[in-house]
Amino acid sequence: GNDRYGHSALPEGTYTGLVSAHGVACATAADGIVACWGDNRVGQASPPDVPLTDVVIGRFHACGLDVNGTVHCWGGNGRGETESPPGRFKALAAGERYTCGLREAGWVTCWGNGRGNQWNVPGTFTHIGTDCGLRTDWTVDCWYAPPGRTLPQPEGRFGAISGNCGLRTDGSVDCWGPDIAGATPPPEGHFTSIASGSGYCAMNDFGTVTCWGSIYAVPPVGVRFRDLAGGITHWCGIAFDRTAICWGAGYGGATLPPEGRFAMLAAGRWHSCGLRFDGSLECWGRSWTVPPPSDVEEIAYPTGQAG
Repeated sequence: GNDRYGHSALPEGTYTGLVSAHGVACATAADGIVACWGDNRVGQASPPDVPLTDVVIGRFHACGLDVNGTVHCWGGNGRGETESPPGRFKALAAGERYTCGLREAGWVTCWGNGRGNQWNVPGTFTHIGTDCGLRTDWTVDCWYAPPGRTLPQPEGRFGAISGNCGLRTDGSVDCWGPDIAGATPPPEGHFTSIASGSGYCAMNDFGTVTCWGSIYAVPPVGVRFRDLAGGITHWCGIAFDRTAICWGAGYGGATLPPEGRFAMLAAGRWHSCGLRFDGSLECWGRSWTVPPPSDVEEIAYPTGQAG
């Protein structure tokens, strides 16, 4: 694709992790150094040269954790997105213009979104999303709602959350909040994972995918999947034979993945990227997401991951 918005230079090496959101993708090398590419208008594709884990990407910023649990953020700071608080964290979640971090003690601190400084969320959590988190008793508590909308408070026990939907501990799906994308009511059944975008797609125990909430969320029939990734109006999955299959709105080729086997997928706004078993990366979709480097080394994946 063309370098319409510019992109940071990418180091050589082996890549073992991959994330993508909005117009940026980031890959983590074996030594923990992060390489990002795509929309770099305000530096959101220019990470610091330190080993990082748990990289998350917002609309114009990104953040990651170093080995000490310290937060490093980069990119646009129009609403305080990169003014991360001190202290040790163990997980991050990025909204469009803000980030929330889960501290080692289990409480949550968020920053950005034009509030001027950080704000804390009462109570303790085990897992966080951008707007809601899982408490230690497996209930969901939400701390953010768009202006003019009521703060949702889902009832019951959950094992995972994605956007405004979650997997209950019995495998059923429940959704909450404003029905912006038709997220409620969700389908019935027992599911193992959810991928959110303008709608939602969930995968059951047999690898079959069911989608709802968007006119674009129409998955292929008769295909069994291992994993899912959701963009804005498209989704991609790794089939049982490890090939990538995508569906939804195909802006710029977002639903046309290359052939071959993939170990991991990540979906952005109108593009997706995949990590192959030899450690190489490939991207497809909107042209400003430029191809990543190809001069990489072999990755030794754990037994069973290569299926």
